[in-house]
Amino acid sequence: MFYKQIILREGLPFDVKIPTSNKLTSMTQLSKEELDAKMQKGYDEMVEGKARLAKQVFDDIRKDYKKETE
Repeated sequence: MFYKQIILREGLPFDVKIPTSNKLTSMTQLSKEELDAKMQKGYDEMVEGKARLAKQVFDDIRKDYKKETE
């Protein structure tokens, strides 16, 4: 549904703003070791094939959207 809204609106279906919550603050307060662990986890997931390229995701969305409009 999210990706279909991106296509329909030709952009994100919400405003992009820098959050003022503590989440951003907590990310900047990570120790070097914690940040390295998070980066390693993301890299490992990519290597294991748990991630997809954005182009692949959008190609799939376009295919699904085209099927629905035919």
